[in-house]
Parts: sequence; C-alpha cells; structure tokens
Amino acid sequence: MEKDSVLEMRHIYKTFPGVKALDDVTFCVKPGSVHALCGENGAGKSTLMKVLAGIYKQEAGDILLEGKKVQITDALDAMEKGIAMIHQELNYYPDMTVEANLYIARENTYFAGIVNRKENLRQVHSILSEYGIELNPNARMRELTIAKQQMVEIAKALSTNAKIIILDEPTVGLDPAQMIEIRSLIRDLGKTHTVILSSHILSEVQTVCDRVLIIAHGRLVAQGTPEE
Repeated sequence: MEKDSVLEMRHIYKTFPGVKALDDVTFCVKPGSVHALCGENGAGKSTLMKVLAGIYKQEAGDILLEGKKVQITDALDAMEKGIAMIHQELNYYPDMTVEANLYIARENTYFAGIVNRKENLRQVHSILSEYGIELNPNARMRELTIAKQQMVEIAKALSTNAKIIILDEPTVGLDPAQMIEIRSLIRDLGKTHTVILSSHILSEVQTVCDRVLIIAHGRLVAQGTPEE
C-alpha cells in the first residue's frame, strides 16, 4: 500500500461472456486530488469504476480504502463506505425540486415520519454555500441546464459525506460556458475530496487533473502527471 493513499485497487479482473473487461488492473490514488481515467470506448474505464462503485463485482483482486481491505457488495454499500458515482446519464426526478432530489428516500423527518423541510433546506444551503454551487433549492430539475443538473448530483454525493467521487464524462454535451462551470467545481472538489474523472477531452485532463491513468484493452498501460 503506497503511503497516504486513500484508495488502492489491486490486480482487478472482470470478465463478461467472451470479453476480458479488466485484466490485472492495479493503481492507487491520493486524497485531495483529481485523477483522470482515459482510454477509448470499450477500454474498461466504466467497468473499473462500476467495480469501485459496487455495481459490478470483480472476479479477482482487492480494494483498499485508507489502507484497509474492503468488500463492496453493492452501490448502497459503496455509498456507506464513502464512494459516490455520478453517471453520464443523470438519475433524477425532473418534476421535483433540487432539495427533494438531494434528499429523496433519506429526508430529515419529525416524529411520525413527517418531512422536516426546514432542516432539509438548511443542509442544502450549507452544502451549496460551502462549495460555491449556485442553485435554487426550490427550482425544479427540468428547469435547470445540464451543468446545473450535474451540480445537483455532485451536491447529492457531498450530502452523503462521500470521500471519493467518480464522474463519468461530466462535460459531454455541454456548451463552453457550462464546461467552465463544471471544471471549476471539479477543481474545487479536488482540494478536499478524491475525484476520479473519466474523460476523452485532453484539454480538460490537462487543466483539471493532477494525475492521469490510461487504460487500453482492460489493462492499465500508463500513469503519470498530465505533463508527462
């Protein structure tokens, strides 16, 4: 285990019928940093991150969090261990508010299960303020730009006290102004959290990320700084 690593994945293997999706992948990441995960479509990036997020189970290999070996059984277990994955296809309720989407199925409640909206809103304002996210908690999701919808998903991850945040192609389909918004937030997150960013955009990798991991044909083939 490399000193001070928050995450290490060791000798990870994953196969699907007729396909070796991950072939002996080993890497580690440090806290308070942004790591790019690069490679062609089908290289194994999403599979690797879905193993970390508890969506897939590896056939072999170990996952260590802060030096301790863990078993991640499913997505809920990953969340409880401080890992959140934000998918390219966002998962939200378009006719509900930002606040409601942030706390769906885990609302603060009074006695007898009555939703405590005042406490929900207090916590939402606290999270948004801490990370400089400009959102109206009472806005409906369908009224927001794609970038703002991404920010809601990121805020949701922060509200679960996630330590590791996985972002799958977060700027695909955004206009330049929205890209700037998301990249600025990612840079800020990287100061306090570990961010793993799957991206095909090399200019994004060079301006946002501290380290780069490159996967090809299910294998980790290179890693280093963006400059390298």
